[in-house]
Amino acid sequence: NPNTGQSTCSVCSAGTYSSSTGSTSCILCPAGKYVTTVGSTSCTNCASRLASPGGTGICCPDGSYTSASGLSCLQCSTNSYSVGAAACSTCATGSYATSTGSTACTGQIASACPPGSGMVSTQLGCYLCAINTYNTGSSSQCLSCPTGMVALSVGSVSCVVSPCSIGSYTTTGTSAGCKLCPAGTYDTQFGAGSSCTSCLSGTSSSAIGSSSPCSSCGPGTFADASGASSCTSCPAGTYTASSGSSSCSGCPVGKASSSIGAVSSATCSTCPAGTYSLKAASVCTPCSPGYYNLNDGSSSCTSCPVGTYDPYYSSASMSSCLP
Repeated sequence: NPNTGQSTCSVCSAGTYSSSTGSTSCILCPAGKYVTTVGSTSCTNCASRLASPGGTGICCPDGSYTSASGLSCLQCSTNSYSVGAAACSTCATGSYATSTGSTACTGQIASACPPGSGMVSTQLGCYLCAINTYNTGSSSQCLSCPTGMVALSVGSVSCVVSPCSIGSYTTTGTSAGCKLCPAGTYDTQFGAGSSCTSCLSGTSSSAIGSSSPCSSCGPGTFADASGASSCTSCPAGTYTASSGSSSCSGCPVGKASSSIGAVSSATCSTCPAGTYSLKAASVCTPCSPGYYNLNDGSSSCTSCPVGTYDPYYSSASMSSCLP
């Protein structure tokens, strides 16, 4: 080629073509066309529903459809499929596709679920009844056991009299093993559970055998972990104005508070000149000898100039630094 200095011609790769003699480069197949072989002089049209992102050399596969721009392939969503169709089709009643990009629907589902189960949908099938629910087969959904009765296993077709009262649990599955929920936990249902529900962080319960949810910690208190039997007062240097807190906020640098259980940042007082504090301080710290601080609300002190020394604590002026 006299224009490029090449002595040999290069073969166009898959996804590209050249239709004329003396070409200096190959051309990408446009959207909607493809070519899978090398050395092609033209591109082939995709099927009517498909588009080919330019130059990929392939059309969109079954299980996908063309984006609105026609420049990319998108997978069919769950419960739909495509095989050479103009678009993805919804699975027929009684079958389903559990994953995206499906080329077929599977799973024939009965029109009614067996006892001990309920129906999610005709596409997604049946589910086993959870503990404390049941289905005799007369309903499409699982039902809650009546008050004072329980279903001890999943897939139950009936309920039995509860071995334990609310606010308790059993270690054996029978009334002989019933124990009251300890402080920091609760149980709101008749049942045969092997444990009680722990209080969430920010809540607590001091009662033994509690049958109601835990109470939120009030302002000025917190519970930083689950299962708390009581809320803890915010320590000095911290506060919280909210109920249900799992932690307290610290006083900002340059301020301090000696109050325990503080409910407002207003308890954080500004440290005077000659003192300083870091975050969540309970007291302001005096500047040490050799240091001073001119300003209120400081987070550090300044050392005396070289050749001078301040023998006092809490100095608020550089003039205290003596030769």
